[in-house]
Amino acid sequence: MPKSAAKRMPASLRLSSLRPRKLSDREFGGVKVDCQAFARDGGGGSVTIYRRFGSYRTKEQPTSAEIAAMGKASEFIHEKEAKSTDDALTFARWWQDESISKDVKTFAIMAARVIVLARRCHSGKLLDDKIAIWADQAGISHADIAPEGRYASLMNSMVAVMQSGARGESTEESCAALKKYE
Repeated sequence: MPKSAAKRMPASLRLSSLRPRKLSDREFGGVKVDCQAFARDGGGGSVTIYRRFGSYRTKEQPTSAEIAAMGKASEFIHEKEAKSTDDALTFARWWQDESISKDVKTFAIMAARVIVLARRCHSGKLLDDKIAIWADQAGISHADIAPEGRYASLMNSMVAVMQSGARGESTEESCAALKKYE
């Protein structure tokens, strides 16, 4: 039934139900609508909508090829969810590991995000000042994150993780995210 007809239907039914007959009904493409209005005891009304012409159609059984395709899709979804769960557990174990402080880990995550965003936006401005402030707050010296520094491997792995995550963003989204750090 077209939406415009459905919107007009209650008004037209109310008007026709106020006539002496007091009950009005209409049928539109498999739907029956009854409308009744009354004036006694302060007045009121009701609208009842019926789906006509029997039960819903039964669906045909899927073919063996369709069943195989559904099984393959289900397996793909299951594998994707299992990988996501494994990744989350790996991150949780890493986060709980006390060999590196949470302040250093937080710094690595934030600095890697800014580095990756700046690369994606082809921004010459890497927000070095912001990264230096975060490093100072985490108690990290510049030598610790230099190529041979104590946290160099952590920074390299975090940048790689952020790069893989940023692949799902458009350049515009990356540049907008970078502006939030300025």
